[in-house]
Amino acid sequence: MGERPKNGRSAKSFDLLENPFSVLGIEPTASLEKIADAFDDALTDRTAPESDLAAAREALVSPRQRTAAELSFLLDTNPREVAAIFAALKQRSSPADLVRVADRLAPLSKANLLAHVSSQQPANADLLFALVDAHARIDPTTVHAKLESTRKAAGIVVPSIDNVRDELHELFSAHAKAALAGYPSSKASANPVEECTKRILVSADSDRIDALEGLVRAFGQTIASELHQIEEQIRSAAEILRGRPSDISLIDPIARSLRDWVKLARPMVELDAHKGRDEERARQLFNEVRGLAIDLANQHDSFHVALSISNIAAEVFRSLPRAVEQLKEDLPILEERSAEALVIPLRMWIDELSKWVIVKDLENGGFGQSSLREAKELWDRFLSAVKQTQHTKAAELPWIFLRNLAIDINNDENSPRAAKAILEGLVRCAQGIPPSEAVLDKIYEDLREVRRNICEKQVIEDIRANRITPALEGIYDLLRNPKSPEDRESLTKLKGQLEGKRVGRYLKWGAFAVVGAIILYASISEKPSPRANYSYDSPPRRQSTEYSPRTDFPASNPPFQANEPIIETKPPLGSENVFSQANIRYCRYQKERFRTIEKDLRTNSEINTFNALVDDYNSRCGKFRYRESDLQIVTAEVSAKSEALAAEGRNILSGWRVRPSFVAPPTPPSFPAAIPTSPATPAIPPLPPTSDQFSNPDSSPPTAPTIDLLQLETAIDAQKRLGELGYFRGPNNGAWGPQSRNSLRSFKVANGLTNDDAFDAITISRLYSADATRSAPSVKLPAPNAAWETPYPPPAGATLNPLNRQDATKIHAKLRELGFYRANSSILWSAASRDALKEFKGRNELDPNDVWDAVTEQRLMSATPALGAENIQAGFAAATNGIWSIDLRACPGGVGGSDALALTITSKRAETDGARCEFGNINGLGTSWKTLGTCTVNGETRKANITLVRTGDVLIWSSENGTTKYLRCPN
Repeated sequence: MGERPKNGRSAKSFDLLENPFSVLGIEPTASLEKIADAFDDALTDRTAPESDLAAAREALVSPRQRTAAELSFLLDTNPREVAAIFAALKQRSSPADLVRVADRLAPLSKANLLAHVSSQQPANADLLFALVDAHARIDPTTVHAKLESTRKAAGIVVPSIDNVRDELHELFSAHAKAALAGYPSSKASANPVEECTKRILVSADSDRIDALEGLVRAFGQTIASELHQIEEQIRSAAEILRGRPSDISLIDPIARSLRDWVKLARPMVELDAHKGRDEERARQLFNEVRGLAIDLANQHDSFHVALSISNIAAEVFRSLPRAVEQLKEDLPILEERSAEALVIPLRMWIDELSKWVIVKDLENGGFGQSSLREAKELWDRFLSAVKQTQHTKAAELPWIFLRNLAIDINNDENSPRAAKAILEGLVRCAQGIPPSEAVLDKIYEDLREVRRNICEKQVIEDIRANRITPALEGIYDLLRNPKSPEDRESLTKLKGQLEGKRVGRYLKWGAFAVVGAIILYASISEKPSPRANYSYDSPPRRQSTEYSPRTDFPASNPPFQANEPIIETKPPLGSENVFSQANIRYCRYQKERFRTIEKDLRTNSEINTFNALVDDYNSRCGKFRYRESDLQIVTAEVSAKSEALAAEGRNILSGWRVRPSFVAPPTPPSFPAAIPTSPATPAIPPLPPTSDQFSNPDSSPPTAPTIDLLQLETAIDAQKRLGELGYFRGPNNGAWGPQSRNSLRSFKVANGLTNDDAFDAITISRLYSADATRSAPSVKLPAPNAAWETPYPPPAGATLNPLNRQDATKIHAKLRELGFYRANSSILWSAASRDALKEFKGRNELDPNDVWDAVTEQRLMSATPALGAENIQAGFAAATNGIWSIDLRACPGGVGGSDALALTITSKRAETDGARCEFGNINGLGTSWKTLGTCTVNGETRKANITLVRTGDVLIWSSENGTTKYLRCPN
């Protein structure tokens, strides 16, 4: 029947026949004399072993133990019915009969009888529900009044109401453990406990829900080892998957284990979710699974596997309120990236495409099933991408890629007919697999523009060949839908002159001046073709798509004047601006530099930086007005300077590579940034020239500080500069923490740089430049978020950087363990942190400064305090001494309203009301300690292997009996 009770209850079973009153055959009103007589009579009659009789007598004469025995008995039932119930128990009546008897008893007696039945056999959900409901209906005041009457009849002092409440709490804990001990295994209890939990939560009865927590807490202790075993299986499977990130078959073991875990732990998860919080253990497991998805996405570009993992997590952890919120952010990003991965082959093929070769194929065979050579391969790749991405978030990308290709061919290759072939092929394809209405409308708009381009080009050729009638027919077509009033006026004038020539008027080639009026202020699209960004932070760029007629006359271009000064000026932001020759030069020169850069982009970081430059370029050069003569001069310059411009592009790209490469965090920010993909560079060479410096050599930034934010002066200078620009609103103290990082991120986003807080060469160049974009005073910066932070690379030879949260926590823990760091923050590398490092280095034969380097790291992390007996006691006391409780309301001076007890810990013992553990054989270090405890609980003494781990104001107490989290009571 389990362990013999020595205080009215057993830790592993609950048997009313073993209650002290039942063992001695007396009622709760029995006086001390009657107890002694009953003991003698039972000893004479040998109704039970002498040890059991003695234990029962001891329990009833001890005031504390007597309260437990009384509450474990059928206290609020009349003696005649008590006798009948005990007779039924001795005759081993069926559980169903006993449950029917319990239904008519008062709550306390009902709970005791149901606990007895539950401990004898596996309880179903109905029985567990009835047990919890009985405890929910127990009124401590009523029970105390009953005890008061029985104690007065027995002539024994009455316990306090607080003591009764504490004992009732312990009683339910014993009932819950006994009920769970009735199952053959902990897994066998999962379904009944889950069903009971659901029914109670649905009932929305606050008293039942409060009582349910005791049952669920006991259940959590019984399944702890099984949960730990499943968690280890998940971690092992995750490591295998990290080694083979594209093998989607490796997800199955993780999925099975996760489902097994949550099936077992569901009662705990559901109860905490009902209270609006994440169950602690489930939350930790969710973070590990989510971290796996982030690693697969950021470090391995395995988006489809990461998406599968996240979908499984969404299914398994759907009851975790915070997890659901995070997955709502993660899943759309992963779905988009996973879908985008399907079109990467198409985009790469287009990037490597020789446009002048495919133009001929498109002009001769169109774009479709009957296309020729490379045009046919392009069609097949496009159609495959369209089918694969249908109904995904990347469904528009194949259409956008082909539309952009048509724009390039029209503008760069001067072949509107080939562009028309692509667009007509897209229209035909849309009849079977349509894109979005917005994309289709753009394609139709493009098709109208390119047909107009063809018509304009034909008009020019007809005028050159003196074919007046065909030229007029073309002009009539153009006049049906002129671009602007100016366009209509120019076409009308030209029509009049050509009509006059047709009736015999003399018209010389001066008419070309009129034709020139058509295009003098025509819009053109100087659009580079940057590689689409498939990193895990933003969608591919959708670029400017305005078509323009080609301006190929007069036939001979003016010669390039090499002896004239060349001025390259960045145009202002906006469209429809009239560009000077220097403005056109910037756009054309920059485009040539982009061609070289694009061919050698290697990492997501480089693509991000490149796209930021392209965004700025398109905002200035996407659509403008110009004079034909200026364009021809610059076109000749580009041809003559092609090698020099290519070299400048390579110089820009090489400048990006002098810094560590980072994968930017996702937007919206849900996943943490990836780790650096290249080691830190100890020495930073001079910054490469930027596009601003090409256009205006005097615009180079003032001398910027060194790139290392670990240097206090560098961090202070950066904070001051960010403050001047309106992004940083904190103290200039050099503590580069969440506020500083967030300010830097906001600055970079506002200035068209990558969406991260990496402090690299390009960022410094922009930050200290004269034209850095300022933050408007009314702009509210977003709140700092740890998930956004970019990992900073460690110094050369080191593995940690104190500016990273996790690294700072490790360093602070070590400094605190050695007695140097005494501040509270574990994540912020502050003045206190630097002072602690200086003190450590000064005492360990290093230069007494705050420089963090490989030598300092090796010396610090390998250092151990000299722990004699006194030091061990002092260290243990520093980590554990104080008053603790599972509920701060139970602390001395607390607001009350809690049944929890306060636990006082010294270097010698831990003590609470009714329990005490004496410490011996203490060993450990810092915040983690182990000791052999001799613990006495309710008069029963046993040994326990105790582990105490402190994190801030939280102390985790673990032993063979389970794990408890205590909170430090305020002083």
